[in-house]
Amino acid sequence: MDNPTRKQLGFQTTESVNEISSILPRHIVSDNISWSTISDIPLGTNQTNTNTNTKISGQSSKLPEPVSENRKIQPLVPAFRRSQPYLSLGTSSTDLSLMTPADLALIKIAYHITRIETQKLDLVFVIDASQSMKNDIESVRLHLSRMTDYFEQKGLDFTVGVVAFRNNRGFSIIGWDLEITAQTRSVRKIEKVLGRIRCRGSEKAKDALIKAAEQVKFRADASRRFILVTDEYASGQASAQKVMEILKQKQISVDVLGRDDHFQRTISQKSNGIWLPISSLRY
Repeated sequence: MDNPTRKQLGFQTTESVNEISSILPRHIVSDNISWSTISDIPLGTNQTNTNTNTKISGQSSKLPEPVSENRKIQPLVPAFRRSQPYLSLGTSSTDLSLMTPADLALIKIAYHITRIETQKLDLVFVIDASQSMKNDIESVRLHLSRMTDYFEQKGLDFTVGVVAFRNNRGFSIIGWDLEITAQTRSVRKIEKVLGRIRCRGSEKAKDALIKAAEQVKFRADASRRFILVTDEYASGQASAQKVMEILKQKQISVDVLGRDDHFQRTISQKSNGIWLPISSLRY
């Protein structure tokens, strides 16, 4: 069967593709756009083509007779699909440009970790859950999969846990100042935990690091690593020296997303970790 003619389809004659663009709203017309299908042309414009050969009479109920045209019309908006590339520090600079600052921060830590740990890793996010940390915790939740995808790409056997800490007398009396989520291979579970953290009170990062080192249960044959996430300068009753002694005794390395203070930089440097500013998690 022959293809239907332009007349049968009911389309008006046009002298050129430019005449079609002249009756379309300006915000959808571009000199660089090519057209190929009628279905892509928007309907319902409130402008009229002054070059049409037939006018509708105010007293007539009949529509003008369409005239056939063999000219092909190309799409107003070309179909455009781009699959999300796998992002890592090993990809091209073009793909890296698609990353957010938070993606880059977590990927950078992941890259550093995989240069040291090549087999088994127990990773713990030690997170300041004070009142000002809500947006930073949400950023970790949204971009965590970038880090874990990189671990999987490198063939690392890893688990992830969370320690949320805060300093609030109303809660510390009953032990709610330290919330520990056990190590798991489920990234989805950790994302849910991060989404449920309630931010309140203040923080004592030094004390939290000691408690986390003593209470988190690691696999016997796995490397141990904390990622401290805080927007405050380190405080607490424990001295910096005491914290570093405990971490060394427990064989725990520490990466930091935090403030530019002596303790946070020193603890990451001496435990074979890296320090990045907490602002890295922000857009």
